[in-house]
Amino acid sequence: MPGGSSSGAAVCVLDDMGHGALGTDTGGSCRLPAAYDGIVGYKRTMRRVPLDGTVPLSFSLDSIGPVARSVSCSAILDAVLANEPVTPLKPRPVQGMWLAVPTTIALDDRDAPVAQTFERSLTTLANHGAIIERVEMAEFHDIGPMNAKGGFAASESYALHCYLITAKGDVYDPLVSRFALCVVRRRAKPTTSISSMSGAR
Repeated sequence: MPGGSSSGAAVCVLDDMGHGALGTDTGGSCRLPAAYDGIVGYKRTMRRVPLDGTVPLSFSLDSIGPVARSVSCSAILDAVLANEPVTPLKPRPVQGMWLAVPTTIALDDRDAPVAQTFERSLTTLANHGAIIERVEMAEFHDIGPMNAKGGFAASESYALHCYLITAKGDVYDPLVSRFALCVVRRRAKPTTSISSMSGAR
């Protein structure tokens, strides 16, 4: 199982079809496939690479990101995409690094092998001098209620795609169609309009 959304990009890298690939990330579509496949992907800031020519899903969250075999390869691809000079990464010592591990919701319902691997990784980091602190995040309990009607990403998706889905819904990925139309099913009004999004760009 390669993960979701930009999984094709991740599989291409994993199977040595290329040194790196492009992914689009709204809610984890670069990071999740990379995590599933044991490679590197990250979501950078929205405006670091222009979104011109991409099909939008959420105006507030969409970004283009690299998927690659290593942190170094991913950083090189990021620099190329951002039209910046490629500079060597500076190693950061683990000694003294402070890492917070959220204990609220984030670690719930893990499969045993996943939990064991995660805890072993934390132990390895601590043995090399990292400071591991487990932190309660009460705010995490608010995420579910806030997104009960799809959240602003679903509203933006519907505002962008409602006309096309109505006219050409059969050519849409079923998951994308359901994500956008959940706004209508739950009677949530789009938080913005296509014209206002265009103006915001």
